[in-house]
Amino acid sequence: HAARSWVVMRSVISARALNRGDFECERRRGVQMIDSAELWRRVSEVELWCSRLETPEVDLARRFRSASLRPVDISMRGARLQALGANDIYLARVRAVEDLVERREKLLGPSSQRASSFSRAMGGMLAFNLDACFFDGAVSAETQGFFDDEDLPPWDTWIAYTERHGAGEAGENVLVSWMPESYRQLAERAIAVHMCNAYAWLES
Repeated sequence: HAARSWVVMRSVISARALNRGDFECERRRGVQMIDSAELWRRVSEVELWCSRLETPEVDLARRFRSASLRPVDISMRGARLQALGANDIYLARVRAVEDLVERREKLLGPSSQRASSFSRAMGGMLAFNLDACFFDGAVSAETQGFFDDEDLPPWDTWIAYTERHGAGEAGENVLVSWMPESYRQLAERAIAVHMCNAYAWLES
């Protein structure tokens, strides 16, 4: 089946706002449009981070999964059993991804190298609806572990957890990652094998 093509990106709430407890206030005001400069800054950081870690001898199941960026569990399979509501789950996932983004930014150091990384950026933004995961291992098997048993792409590639809207479709919350060009084919294999059409390339 063909992947959906989404065109509108809504912003994540900043980690600073979340930490101040302003999340509900921000949600009531509506989710604002993401700043394109911030989006592409994150893309350039993924490109630079992954270029530093590109080691073909490392098997795909361990590639781009840095210990220094390891996130908390964002699949949250037991969340409903813990009586967490949809907003609680959304908030926890946003915090997890924003924390990863901030750690990556700090570890990369001065931003002078990111402009050249941005100019070389080739790849694509991939959205994944975590709530459509089957946990059946099919995507992991098809991609030799590059996508894990929870259908997640490597966390080093994550750039946002946000709300997505397509033309004429209801919104959904998705994890957005940047797939470097040399890994697009692996992402295409994940798209092809997933039974719920949970992945989508984003138009950049």
